[in-house]
Amino acid sequence: MDEMLKAILNAIKTVQEEVTGMKAEISGMKTEIVGIKTEIAGMKTEITDMKADIAGVKAQVSSLEAEVYGIKLEINHMKNDINDLRSAVKRIEERQHRMEAKQDIIYEQTARLTENHEETRKRISELEHDNYYTMAMISRHEARFIAMRNKEKYEELNNKGA
Repeated sequence: MDEMLKAILNAIKTVQEEVTGMKAEISGMKTEIVGIKTEIAGMKTEITDMKADIAGVKAQVSSLEAEVYGIKLEINHMKNDINDLRSAVKRIEERQHRMEAKQDIIYEQTARLTENHEETRKRISELEHDNYYTMAMISRHEARFIAMRNKEKYEELNNKGA
């Protein structure tokens, strides 16, 4: 009888140790989830920043379009005023160089933004997957914890009844 009680007590102690370990695991996973949520919030901020960058690029494009319109007006004036043709051609060439430089910058920024956007989307997808996996692990450990707790209560009731 004493051996049986010792075995039961050892089993209860083992279950309690496992429960304590699982509680620590669950706490760690909850901390991990908070970290993942923080990372997602940071990425959302990055996306907001990228949207602001895109708006800046659009403004630059509008500026270039306005310059193109200005160049077209000047070309029409050149047809009417041949004496100013040489000076007008120089201004157009200078503006064209600026436009090309701005256009190169816009292409580079657009490529960077597209690349960053895709990397951010990919990372968010990975984080969401990790979050779902972590939540599943927590649910599994909570279920095991509840089952062990119920088993302990059942054994206590059986011990009291015996």
